[in-house]
Amino acid sequence: MDFLEEFDQLIPLIDTAFQSRESQVLIEHLHTVKGNSGSLGANAIYRLSSEAHVKVRSQDWETLETVLIKLKNERVIFENYIKEETTFST
Repeated sequence: MDFLEEFDQLIPLIDTAFQSRESQVLIEHLHTVKGNSGSLGANAIYRLSSEAHVKVRSQDWETLETVLIKLKNERVIFENYIKEETTFST
């Protein structure tokens, strides 16, 4: 699925930007994740990427780290859901 592939490409970029505290880069990548997850209806990923976006803007790095961990975990949950749902099968 394209969404998961793009997500997997963005996460290392998000991690690198987080480590170097590059707010603008984080905002751009999180905006992409937020938009794509919202379009797809991946609500938990949308909510977490929105929350992460807010944490970057307020430079709440400690809480942001926790949110990013949750975001990565939610990606695994979403992938498992897709694998189980026959409506997503090709």
